Amino acid sequence: MAASTKGFMYLKPHISHLSPRAPFLQFVRTAKFNTKHTRPGPLPRRVLESISVPIIISPPISPAETCTRNARRKEAIANSEVENRFQQFLIKQCKLMFQENQLLAVVQQLPMSGTVKYAIRNKLFKKDLALHFEFNNQICKESIAGTKWANMERLFSGRNMLISCKECGQQVKDMVKILKKTPELVLLGGVVENRLLSRDGILKYAELPNIELLHGELLSIMNYGASQTRNLLGHHQQTLSINLQQLVKQTNDEM
Repeated sequence: MAASTKGFMYLKPHISHLSPRAPFLQFVRTAKFNTKHTRPGPLPRRVLESISVPIIISPPISPAETCTRNARRKEAIANSEVENRFQQFLIKQCKLMFQENQLLAVVQQLPMSGTVKYAIRNKLFKKDLALHFEFNNQICKESIAGTKWANMERLFSGRNMLISCKECGQQVKDMVKILKKTPELVLLGGVVENRLLSRDGILKYAELPNIELLHGELLSIMNYGASQTRNLLGHHQQTLSINLQQLVKQTNDEM
């Protein structure tokens, strides 16, 4: 029988019955050497290596050179054919969005996480509203240049996003309710039924009653004038008829 103690295998003494030899002990090492990590050297050597590491200082770059480098980079991107094709595609999609939708609102984006952004997008999507953050200010300005929406150019400054909808009415009220509960998005203005409105104009538009209710009120007002004219035209005849009936009744009573 053998017993292991701290990496060593201990064999019990064995007495041979065939030879007069004395009992002996035998140890077998079972632990493995750690060859994965090298041993650190002595402390003086490590101190000398740490203080003798060369420090490479990059030459300073002047602000003028930084500006010219950024300008050259932007010029190279502008002259790139692939980038221009993709930008033209985005401009085409942005123009199509302006033409197909009756509601277009410009909102300013405050710092927010990606999770909050997509949560707001889902809230708007449930109300048939689309949130667009793939069009930057340059693409929007080029899309509305020379069109009836050219006056919206002042709204596209900073980090902005667009909210669009093909129908306007209840959707405007839903959008205003969601934006009031969302401090990360600030309403700047937009287009409602081909009319450029400011932030206050959109808020006042959202307070208006339903269009069907307004149609009913207008119809009742128009019918009121016609009914009033009919009453005025028949008023004298009705008065004369009532007076004659009263006269006949009095004459019959006297007889």
